[in-house]
Amino acid sequence: MVNQLATELMTQQKVNQAGATIHAYRDHGEQLRQEELELAIQRMTKGEKAETVMAEFAHRLTQKLLHPTSILLREAAKAEDPSCFEMMQEELKDVVQKRRISKR
Repeated sequence: MVNQLATELMTQQKVNQAGATIHAYRDHGEQLRQEELELAIQRMTKGEKAETVMAEFAHRLTQKLLHPTSILLREAAKAEDPSCFEMMQEELKDVVQKRRISKR
């Protein structure tokens, strides 16, 4: 019983740490979104075509949001133990397949 409680406590601590990391990652994404949005608004205010600005906004934001994941995948692929990369690869496939569909 003591072992089970200790295991549950350790698991809860890991979940809490993951929550803090996820929160920081989301904050970073929000900061990037705001920076890119401000740039796009400035460009449209100066008279650039909205279609061009929006396409570049989407591209730039996507690149910036995906960059950290790309780095992690590359580093995991270089690691001596392939299990980390394989796990990330499988989880990423699952996430992509189960993505939320945009509302129209």
